[in-house]
Amino acid sequence: MWSSAYLTLAFLLGQSVPRLPSASATRIMGGLWLLSALIVSSVYRSNLKAMLILPKLRLPFDSMEELLEANIPTYVADGTMLHQEMMEAPPNSLLGRLRSQSVSYLDLPRAIRELMVGRHATFAGRLVGQSVIHRIFEQTNSCPLYTAKKTFWGGTSVAIAFRKGFPLKPKIDKVLRRLMEFGIPEHLHQTQIRHVRKCQKDDFTRPSDTLRPLDLGDFYGVFTVYAGGEGEGLGGVVHPGLTGY
Repeated sequence: MWSSAYLTLAFLLGQSVPRLPSASATRIMGGLWLLSALIVSSVYRSNLKAMLILPKLRLPFDSMEELLEANIPTYVADGTMLHQEMMEAPPNSLLGRLRSQSVSYLDLPRAIRELMVGRHATFAGRLVGQSVIHRIFEQTNSCPLYTAKKTFWGGTSVAIAFRKGFPLKPKIDKVLRRLMEFGIPEHLHQTQIRHVRKCQKDDFTRPSDTLRPLDLGDFYGVFTVYAGGEGEGLGGVVHPGLTGY
């Protein structure tokens, strides 16, 4: 063990050694140590270069507070629950302060066009935002929009309204409950907005996937070649007459 540690440290420090290791265990340990050091240093060096070279994108806002401080015009669809809450909110509240910089109309295609050119931001529900991102990706094959990480409201429920005393309501509730337990509505919804997941996973600080930091998976081939070479070497030691070593 001491001989292996000594030889490994000598290799890493660039010092000469009096002799090469002859035992198989010493060779394997030294080789694994050197290979691990190579991989760790390469991954660290590539990530460090990526942090220093790639530009860092500074988002104009990432929460409601930052949106109000930036004073960016914000589209809120007229007649929606969000618009109604904003109009009825106290002046000193976040929604009340948003009222002074809000833009409201009912032309959704126009709102998407002006959002694309950067004329305003959009304050909308999660389902609406995901649908818009999915549609834009289908048309342009790109993800020019981003969503703020901090949400303003929690999850809101979606319900089906029936008249009071509707006789089929218990049966419909039972069917819907079973569908929700199996996750079928969520699966269907995610299928319809499948491009949203790709846009949410994109790294906005990375220009493209052609240039990226090295990952551990990039060295799996090196591990395979090293393991194959050690296996051949051990096979030659065990069966010298068969392998010719």
